[in-house]
Amino acid sequence: MTELSGLTFNNPTLLDQALIHRSYANESSETVENNERLEFLGDAILNFISGSFLYQTYPEFSEAQLTKLRSKLVDEPHLAHLARQLRLNDLIQLGQGERQANGTEKDSILSDAFEAVIGAYFLDAGIEAVREFVEPLLKRAIAQLEENNDLDGQLSNLITDAKSRLQEWGQSQHGVPPTYRLVEEQGKPHNRTFVVQVLIQGKVWGTGTGPRKQKAEKQAAQEALQQLKADGLMP
Repeated sequence: MTELSGLTFNNPTLLDQALIHRSYANESSETVENNERLEFLGDAILNFISGSFLYQTYPEFSEAQLTKLRSKLVDEPHLAHLARQLRLNDLIQLGQGERQANGTEKDSILSDAFEAVIGAYFLDAGIEAVREFVEPLLKRAIAQLEENNDLDGQLSNLITDAKSRLQEWGQSQHGVPPTYRLVEEQGKPHNRTFVVQVLIQGKVWGTGTGPRKQKAEKQAAQEALQQLKADGLMP
């Protein structure tokens, strides 16, 4: 296997190893390395990338708040959810006993497999390629946590406040508030996804997506704040 949901591996052996559970390796008649070392590496990579992303995106968050939000993004249920999106439950190699025990649906096995895939992709393509793959997943996960009211009040208020912070900056720097432009609607009428851009003086600073325009606007504002900070235009 050389490709997995958009991830292309130059060394397919790494991806194959990432999908070998120890139960399969133990039952194999050949010497096969399982995915536990790659899982260890992937866990470290995910914690680093998510920590870096949150640190830059939410400069007003305390260490405790950053830690709390990161723990939600890299916990077992969420990583298992991402694994299912990549169809790792169909691809993971399990021993006969583990397969009979419905191991392909166990969150523990799937989350470990997702970490192993991240570790393999890091070795194959490097940290920036992994970052490009993971950061959009983090953005969607945060938007989903907010949509489902799975964040405590303080974290939710800080994230929601992105539009207010961007408006204050636009008013103070240019005398005009940001404007939000709907650029696309996707999906069926009962399951719409909105794509929104935020502009300041005609320049696009961020793009967001969400099941409602308001959610998409918040995500666009968050991206704009991150870009303004990266350009040195905001503290």
